[in-house]
Amino acid sequence: MSDHTEHAGEVVYAVLVWVDPVAGRDYLAWLEDGHVREVAAFPGIRWARRVRLEQRDDDGWLGILVIYGFEDRAALERYRNSDLIRSFAPVYRRFGGTFRVTRFFGPVEEFVGLDALAGRPCEDEP
Repeated sequence: MSDHTEHAGEVVYAVLVWVDPVAGRDYLAWLEDGHVREVAAFPGIRWARRVRLEQRDDDGWLGILVIYGFEDRAALERYRNSDLIRSFAPVYRRFGGTFRVTRFFGPVEEFVGLDALAGRPCEDEP
């Protein structure tokens, strides 16, 4: 299998959000109306994906998973310490109680399959 050096050092940042389907409608609209595109425009972010989960949590809340691909850990840290991320604090306060969020991040250890951005197969795929 090829080493895919174009992904060396890449870090994934995943945000799992559970949203109250009634009280969280305005938060959900904010999330779906450009938030991911705004974050994805931050320097050092290569790609982003927003997934509406088919599963609901134990309280019946809607699940949204957002995954960002950062070029490296330094880019993630710049984002985590940025004015952009701080600018979301009023939104979180305004919608507090209508959503729950968990964040995860870590280095990509293996890349298998099509390069989602370039649309080209890995070197060892047909």
